[in-house]
Amino acid sequence: FDKDKVLFLYDLSLEIVPKRAFWADSGGFVLWNPYGFFGMPYSANPQSQAFYPLSLIYKIFGAERGVGYFIFLHHLIFMLLFYLALRKLNKSALVSMVMCVGFGLGGFFISITLLTILLGTFTWMPAIVLILAHYKERSWIKAGFFMTPFIALQILAGEVQIAVMSWILALCMVLFSDDKYSWKRFFRLAGAFGIGAIGGILLSAVQLFLTMEMIPLSERAGGLNIDRILIWSLKPQNILSLILANYIIPPDTGVVWSLGFF
Repeated sequence: FDKDKVLFLYDLSLEIVPKRAFWADSGGFVLWNPYGFFGMPYSANPQSQAFYPLSLIYKIFGAERGVGYFIFLHHLIFMLLFYLALRKLNKSALVSMVMCVGFGLGGFFISITLLTILLGTFTWMPAIVLILAHYKERSWIKAGFFMTPFIALQILAGEVQIAVMSWILALCMVLFSDDKYSWKRFFRLAGAFGIGAIGGILLSAVQLFLTMEMIPLSERAGGLNIDRILIWSLKPQNILSLILANYIIPPDTGVVWSLGFF
């Protein structure tokens, strides 16, 4: 180990690539990873993306090279789907192109590139917008059925919180896409989401059942004490770190302002 060198970006180098290498080498669908923290659940953890179809990239190209292809492919998928969704929302070709490229290569999307679980989850949001926009004045039942595989993909990608936030964003994009929004349209879109969610849960049931079995075994299931909660609370120093990163106002306490870094 060269003491003058450091590994690049904790999650990408210390968790994501090693776990994907384990996935590829072990055949993918294993219940237990003996190499992390003296052993830990693998497939039961949704962030392992064990059942996410595009994890096959790691099997084909290996983890180190595959993570680059994984990131590139998801940016490409997102921008293509987002362009089509904006066109379906009656935006011009130029506006749609500018928006899809700007958002797909902008700060938010680049930031979640470092956490491929978030990237894989959010990538499929425009597909839901596209379907809802197409069927907003038609059959909401059909919309729900067509949304099913994309909701399942988001669940299998591993970050359900991001998936739920993307559903709210998709709903608002379609609901307020013109001046014809109404409670009737809202209930139609919500009904489509209901059908899509039920279908998505059924398609991703293997992941959800394993995760539900794992959760009671987690120390987080018993709650966190106040000291651990305060680590990530918005204390004054943490608020400052979000606005004034280390290179603007260096901390005089020697404490790393990790929130400011991100």
